[in-house]
Order: sequence, then C-alpha cells, then structure tokens
Amino acid sequence: MKRVLFTAMAIMMVSAPLAAQQHGNMAPGQMFLKQLDTNGDKSVSMDEFLKPYQMQFGHMDANKDGGVSGAEAEAFMKKMRERMMQMQKQRQK
Repeated sequence: MKRVLFTAMAIMMVSAPLAAQQHGNMAPGQMFLKQLDTNGDKSVSMDEFLKPYQMQFGHMDANKDGGVSGAEAEAFMKKMRERMMQMQKQRQK
C-alpha cells in the first residue's frame, strides 16, 4: 500500500506542472474532472481516479515483479523530468 501511495504522489508531483500548462487558467476542480472523468458523468469514480496510476505503475515496475523499488521509482522520476524538460524546450522554439 505504501508503494502505491508513493507512486500516486510521485506521478502527481511530476505531472501537475504539465497539466497546469495544458489547461491554462482552468480551476483545479475543473482540471481534475477534465483529466479523470472518462465517462463524462461529471464525477470521478475510484476506478477512474486509479486508472492513470495503475498504468504508470506498470511503467515504473521495470523488472515486472509487482512492486516498485526505490531505485525503480528514482529511475522513473528521472525519465519523467527529462521528458518534461524536452517538452518545455520544444514549446520554447
């Protein structure tokens, strides 16, 4: 459980600046719904909330052992930071 919470928090920390750039001045609640309400019912179910994190978990679990070690989390975060830097550079061109 601790690993899942860490994973979710890490992804949120990395993706928050990108989401803010993509959605401009949108209020946080509106941004939350836009990103996670996949069935359009103006509400986010637990399944909708967890789905992006479950997908990311698969990327983080590099050795596919069903858990994310500190080293795997660090490697994933480094890769995400590099990806975000590349995206920012492309936007500046």
